[in-house]
Amino acid sequence: KRWREILRDLPLPRINGEGRLEEWTESVEASDPAHRTLSPLWGLFPGDRMATEASPVWKTAARKLLEFRLAAGDGDANGWVFPWRAGLFARLDDGDRALEQLDRMARCCVNDNLLPLVTDWRGQGRTAKWFGSKKILMIEAGLATPAVIAEMLMQSQGGGIRILPALPAR
Repeated sequence: KRWREILRDLPLPRINGEGRLEEWTESVEASDPAHRTLSPLWGLFPGDRMATEASPVWKTAARKLLEFRLAAGDGDANGWVFPWRAGLFARLDDGDRALEQLDRMARCCVNDNLLPLVTDWRGQGRTAKWFGSKKILMIEAGLATPAVIAEMLMQSQGGGIRILPALPAR
């Protein structure tokens, strides 16, 4: 009971004048809008505080932050960024954009044995250039990808179950 009270009392991220989620508790201009982390969106995915149908204002603000970041490019992305973005789009009921992120990961960060890697080993310029040409397993992406596909097929936030909420059109 105490943990539920604590979670309930945690403030949600602020929404700025442009309608997008703020990353910090006060307004701070983004110094690197393309940065790979999307921490303010944790409440949308993998969390569910902003994901329910009862919170369209938060979902709209979350989408605006995600679109703002993507408009700035991939920045120093790595293998786990793509499934995280896909999960966010799945919670926003945008199956096409979720699939697009999974496709981007598959094209640059998935090894021949289908295991996801930290960086773009195929040299497409989509990720940070960490570790030179070494192929290093990115377990977070490997675990997140099936979870995202499940989110695209079925979601159960807010006490209900939704079937095929983010089915791609293609």
